[in-house]
Amino acid sequence: MAGQPRESAIAFDQARKFLAVSPRSEATQNREMDVEVWLARAQARTVNADEAFNRLNAMESAVQKISSEYVVLDYYGAVSEIAWRLHRLPEARTP
Repeated sequence: MAGQPRESAIAFDQARKFLAVSPRSEATQNREMDVEVWLARAQARTVNADEAFNRLNAMESAVQKISSEYVVLDYYGAVSEIAWRLHRLPEARTP
């Protein structure tokens, strides 16, 4: 993703569409959440960091239900990264 946020956003959008038609399972839900986190990161670098930050904050309750600690850690890392970029660290939530 480094250096190519637009291409990354396209790839993650394709992954989102693929997962939407995949059989529903806990693993699929974890991957969907992971894709959304990475889409927000790409969005923050190319389009609108404020929108990406708000999008991640709106996902927080869903993230708390995810079984994958990796996805949860990645989510909070993305929130912190984008909040830092926006100078909004006090608004970044912690688990």
